[in-house]
Amino acid sequence: MGLADRFSDSLETKDIFKTTKKEVSVVLNPIKRSRNFDDLETEIIDKIRKTPYWSEYSTSEQKNMIAAYFCCKLKDRSYSAFEREEFVQDILVLSNNK
Repeated sequence: MGLADRFSDSLETKDIFKTTKKEVSVVLNPIKRSRNFDDLETEIIDKIRKTPYWSEYSTSEQKNMIAAYFCCKLKDRSYSAFEREEFVQDILVLSNNK
């Protein structure tokens, strides 16, 4: 007896096109960035690419500069430390992919 035989009753009775409330909430809230920082991301990537000596900084110095820029630009908005760290990591990845 295979897995398909064991679960055939539950698979045949389930309508895959019918959604439950739990599934609807997942569909309405797909996994995405915690906030939309696209404009700030574009701005800082442009600045980094125009800085010829950016690669001479260590990774920790780059992280600190990106985090400081993020905090300075968003000083009037509230954000979590996780959002800031996620933004910094995204910028580091994008800045190293030329």
